[in-house]
Amino acid sequence: MRWPPSTAAVTAATQAGDYYAAQMADIIPQLEQAAYEKYLNEIGLDQSNLSALRALDNDAYSRFSDQVNWDYMGNRDYINDLNYVNEWNYGLASDAWNRDKYDDETYYNRQMDKVALMSELGDYSGLRTLGYTDEEIAALTAAWQRENSSGSSSGRSSGRSSSYDEDVAALQRELVDAGYTNVAVDGIYGPATQNAEEDYRNGGDPYRYLLTVDPVLAVETEARELLNAADAETAFNYAYGKYLDNTITEEEFQEITDRVGV
Repeated sequence: MRWPPSTAAVTAATQAGDYYAAQMADIIPQLEQAAYEKYLNEIGLDQSNLSALRALDNDAYSRFSDQVNWDYMGNRDYINDLNYVNEWNYGLASDAWNRDKYDDETYYNRQMDKVALMSELGDYSGLRTLGYTDEEIAALTAAWQRENSSGSSSGRSSGRSSSYDEDVAALQRELVDAGYTNVAVDGIYGPATQNAEEDYRNGGDPYRYLLTVDPVLAVETEARELLNAADAETAFNYAYGKYLDNTITEEEFQEITDRVGV
């Protein structure tokens, strides 16, 4: 190589340098623009990713919140249902207790009325339920008989109650056949026989009489007659009706239907 270079070579090199510089001047803004656009694209992608993450986070939070609310509502409904069931069961138990209490009180009051009525008629056997001894009952019965010995019914003295009498037994069978089934055929003219005879002679209704002195026996007797004359359903409905109108208690109703077989 020749040194220094010739003027032509220097000129050519200078022109080539200027050309490359001009080319670079044209391409550098394009490169800068491309780099900037790439930067912007990356920022946009990051923002998109950030938005997607936020959306996912919001969605997860919504699902979590919904689940919490669902669990809360479910637990609240369960507690409300449980409270309702407990209140319902308490109501049923309370109603059953009140019914039993009413039946017990009704039965007790009816028995006390029966004891009082029987005592007025000279039959003190019901006083056993109040703790009276047999000796005390016998003394009360004897006193009643002495007090009423002056009275008579169909020519029979009420004092004739200590020994068997065939005429009395015949009368008792007549009374039983007439429907006074509370009378025992024992040949002894006691208060039960006397009161039944008086009602019978006065044209009384045996059924109504029995309802007064022994409601259970009256209902059972009528139920048996209905069973024989009609059917089991009629007999059952009759007895159930007497339970509903408080003539007999629920326990007595069950005992009657068991004995009658309806």
